[in-house]
Amino acid sequence: MNEALDGSIRLDDGEYVLPFRAPFNTLADILETEAEDSNDVFVDYRPDYLELAPENALEKYQLEPELRGHNEITGTKILDKIHILNRGSEEVYSSFQVDELAEDRFVEELSRVDGVDESLAELLIDDYTNLRTVSWAATSDVEHLENTYDIDSHEFFKSLGDADVYRNEQSPDAGKLHVPDHRDDMQEDDLEEDEETDDSVQAGFDDF
Repeated sequence: MNEALDGSIRLDDGEYVLPFRAPFNTLADILETEAEDSNDVFVDYRPDYLELAPENALEKYQLEPELRGHNEITGTKILDKIHILNRGSEEVYSSFQVDELAEDRFVEELSRVDGVDESLAELLIDDYTNLRTVSWAATSDVEHLENTYDIDSHEFFKSLGDADVYRNEQSPDAGKLHVPDHRDDMQEDDLEEDEETDDSVQAGFDDF
């Protein structure tokens, strides 16, 4: 991870270096510029995905976006998934959530929160995927946090802010909200309402 760029994703053995969670149009510009200096093939299939096929490789990459936020006008599309395909048959060999590639970093940051050791941080990231969803859980998945991890959600919320780990959809490095399996019953409207509630509650704290 490149700390100066808030993390980087390396494709094709590091020939392509993409800033972590950069806007999707920025990634397209980077890939297009880099491919111009080689015989690699870059194709822009926006809004669906970007595709990169390195010259001497039997595989190619498809980069899929996700809207960060709930509004097409105010939200930003960021890289969400990376698929590795056979260049000829189009068979998908593997797929990665970008957040999966940053798990170690999320655990490290969460371990800085008062009352959270590394083992608990690993469990939380495994459950909630990224820091934005952990932050959401502090106000919107309180029962699960308290019953499963014996966490005082109010103290946890405050500690996230004190450690500068709290993230919401307006945070520059926030990713997609990954609602955990036990909340699959939530409707999209409920998610939007919970996000709004989070922001108002967060704004009420003046100690961070």
